[in-house]
Amino acid sequence: TGTVNFNGGTVRALGDNAQFMAGVTNANIQAGGLILDTNGKNVSSQQVLKHDATAPAIDGGVVKNGAGTWTVGGAPSTYTGATVINGSEPQRSKVFSVKLAWTLPVTVAADAVTVTRVHLVDGTADHSVLPVSGMVLTPSGDHRSLTIKFVDDGVDALVTQCFAPTTNCSLADGLWRVGVDAAKVTAMTGGAHMASSQAIPDFPRLFGDFDGDGCTETSDSTLFSNSYFGQAADASNEAGDFDADGFINGGDFGQFGAYMHVCVK
Repeated sequence: TGTVNFNGGTVRALGDNAQFMAGVTNANIQAGGLILDTNGKNVSSQQVLKHDATAPAIDGGVVKNGAGTWTVGGAPSTYTGATVINGSEPQRSKVFSVKLAWTLPVTVAADAVTVTRVHLVDGTADHSVLPVSGMVLTPSGDHRSLTIKFVDDGVDALVTQCFAPTTNCSLADGLWRVGVDAAKVTAMTGGAHMASSQAIPDFPRLFGDFDGDGCTETSDSTLFSNSYFGQAADASNEAGDFDADGFINGGDFGQFGAYMHVCVK
């Protein structure tokens, strides 16, 4: 029992658990939100995550990181921020897709999502919006999540470094924001619109940023080395293939060196 306030901290699963975060009377989501790292484990939770009355109208939401699954049941949560589901790797060396999730089945209009580069690597304001032709929206079977995959439309430079065998294309370098228009997201049962428009937390894309901290630095070297002389057809290596030729070799190493000590500002 008791109250837990989440304001930017990370909760990490240490093992499979069917009663994860159980026994908490109030789990409040504040401005900084909750980051859950499933850490390769499979966990389930009946815990309601509540919007904290002292937080801004749009709180920090929930971010799920890491491999493994988080199965949510029980009464609906009431936090107002975005729900962000990241894959098994934190890397931002290449960003091929973004996944959004809802607490109930929804219908999402084709133009409900906007993907905007907020600024360039050096901090220069940009505000370039990725055209609809540069992304493909695919709902999950239960319509509770939506994957935004970035594709080469042959026109826009905001999508780059496409590798033909996997059809994966990355967003260009910079700081990015994904927004969702509430008026264009409706519940499949009842037809209600999403309560308010959302923007998930801004995220960086920077070649060589294997640990996802917005910088290419010494800490990324080991992770890049793990893919060196590998083939990009292996998904774990593709983030290191700068020229998207299918191999991680000297050319990619040179680019990694050129990006060293660069951060998205």
